Amino acid sequence: MMKVGDYFEEQLVFDYDEMITFLDTVKDINPIHRLTEEELRNPEKRAGLTVQGMYAVCMFSGLLSRNFPDSINVSRSATFVRPVLLEDTYTIGLKVREIRPEDNIGVLKGYIKNSRGKTCIDCVTEIRNEKLFGRND
Repeated sequence: MMKVGDYFEEQLVFDYDEMITFLDTVKDINPIHRLTEEELRNPEKRAGLTVQGMYAVCMFSGLLSRNFPDSINVSRSATFVRPVLLEDTYTIGLKVREIRPEDNIGVLKGYIKNSRGKTCIDCVTEIRNEKLFGRND
């Protein structure tokens, strides 16, 4: 049974090739998320590349699946505060903010912070899981 205040954090590094697979899947051709072969060899270009926002937000799904098994995501909203850059290391976290046992819902506050501790993405997600958030009668 979860309680308000429980939280989960992991380190996160974005992989360029995985992001390109995501971009190709959703048919996102925006050049701010892609590099040429020559640019890929340039450390400054790699470091300045902006990770596609929804790709970054999808990382919450992985964290949810590992820490809240058998849950169903009901809603998720995200605010992009700062760019997520390819060559940084991030902390991704979720904290239980509210529990609605009558609906088996947990409301979680999520964040992705860069290596300087600055928030890049704020997220609120609601998940349904009777075992974790339901009535305990």
